[in-house]
Amino acid sequence: MVMVVVVVVVVVVVVIVVAVVVVVVVVVAVVVVVVVVVVVVVVVVVVVVVVVVVVVVVVVVVVVVVIVEVSVVKTPYHIITGLPIDGSTSCERGWLSYSGSCYSFQSQKASADSHFRSCGSYSGMLVSVSDQAEWDFLNLAHARLAYMELAPVYIGLYDTQKTFSYMYADETAVTLRKFATGYPDIVDNRCVVLVSGAMQNVLCSDQHAAVCEISPAMVGCVAVSTVLKSTLTSSQLTIPLCFETCRAWRQAYSLTRGENCYCLNGE
Repeated sequence: MVMVVVVVVVVVVVVIVVAVVVVVVVVVAVVVVVVVVVVVVVVVVVVVVVVVVVVVVVVVVVVVVVIVEVSVVKTPYHIITGLPIDGSTSCERGWLSYSGSCYSFQSQKASADSHFRSCGSYSGMLVSVSDQAEWDFLNLAHARLAYMELAPVYIGLYDTQKTFSYMYADETAVTLRKFATGYPDIVDNRCVVLVSGAMQNVLCSDQHAAVCEISPAMVGCVAVSTVLKSTLTSSQLTIPLCFETCRAWRQAYSLTRGENCYCLNGE
């Protein structure tokens, strides 16, 4: 009888222990599940918050960039010289734009008349320097063109009477003289080059580079009165010949364009 009681007691104790263990395991499992759920929720919330913050930051940056792009006027620069490009002036590829005109540095060495005709083939002229700002621009561009090696370049200035009385090939007034010390020196040297930031007079037959200019106001307000096509051919036509022929005809202005010499009056 005693044995039976002992067995029963043992069985009851075992059942109770097992029940307690099961309860503990279930409670632990529930706690673990709750903790995992809480951790997952927290991670999801954090990820959502981070994503929202990143999206907001990106949107703000994009808006700021767009506002800056719209509000700030960008200044394009010439790929060779690094000089600012005048956005209001449309020039052909390779030409520099400045204050409404287009400029091209011709590196091929030739006489002044050859360059004059070459510039005319672009509907341009050898450059006329109207003021200090244009002079500074040309000197800076010349200095930055490495392939020019600061070689002399013809400009449109010309001694009309062998008296150092200079005028530009397009008849614009000479408002700026930047001759180097000791120049002009020889009256037979009637053409002018830009070299090392100054002007020098040279023989028009000398072989140098040149600067062409295309300007919307090449001729100004004068009217064409006579066009010489049959009298002067391209092989005969030079700046001095055109100038002197027009003066002989008592015309106020002369203009050489390509193969043609134009005599103009002041009307």
